[in-house]
Amino acid sequence: MNHPPKIIAVMSGKGGVGTSTITALLGAGLTKAGLQTGVLDADAVGPVIPMMFGMTQVMERRGRKLHPSVSRDGLQIVSAGLLPEKPVDLSADAPDKVIQAVIPHVQWAPLNVLLIDMPAGFNDVHRFLFDELPVAGVVVVTSQRELDRLAVRNVMSILARRAVPILGVVENGGETECPSCSSLICLGDQEELLAEDSEVVGCFPWTKKLAEFAREGRIEDYNHPLVFQMAVSVWENANKKD
Repeated sequence: MNHPPKIIAVMSGKGGVGTSTITALLGAGLTKAGLQTGVLDADAVGPVIPMMFGMTQVMERRGRKLHPSVSRDGLQIVSAGLLPEKPVDLSADAPDKVIQAVIPHVQWAPLNVLLIDMPAGFNDVHRFLFDELPVAGVVVVTSQRELDRLAVRNVMSILARRAVPILGVVENGGETECPSCSSLICLGDQEELLAEDSEVVGCFPWTKKLAEFAREGRIEDYNHPLVFQMAVSVWENANKKD
């Protein structure tokens, strides 16, 4: 694999907090900022990144090399959901084997940044990727739920022991849209964000529009100003770590 200058992992402590949605938004924002961006969907069991970008074209195989599929706005995407041949077995121990088998054969076009959409928690997939790739830092995704915050604190402790920089925390779904007037309703105490050790680079409200755009494969059309602001903050923080 041709390593891009910056590899940024996006991860959470447990499932259901919208890590893939934040990865997709971050990729779209970085592309709009003028950066050549790639996304590695490291969740071999539930690869949803292609769906959010409305992609059905599988990756092209040329000889021994796999070439990423490319979204409408130019993001290069590698995902188990876009493999030309379906992996033999994803039922038990295979997910990390799929990722390990795919990465060496990917031929990326020139990139400024590669985002890795990590599975929830910390397992063999994470160990392999952190051991094999020069990850510049991690964007941590959480929610207002205390169980999510507890799980993400555990992940942050693991990252600290591995000396992996945390580039920022994103809270997803901390607000929701009022069905009557479209104003935002806070779902928790905004002062309780995990900001004591890391910068909060985004607080995304849950809105019907975002859910529809993701479901319909139009995530690149979600032009909320928070998307660009998050992308710029993460990119700046990644470069501060040099």
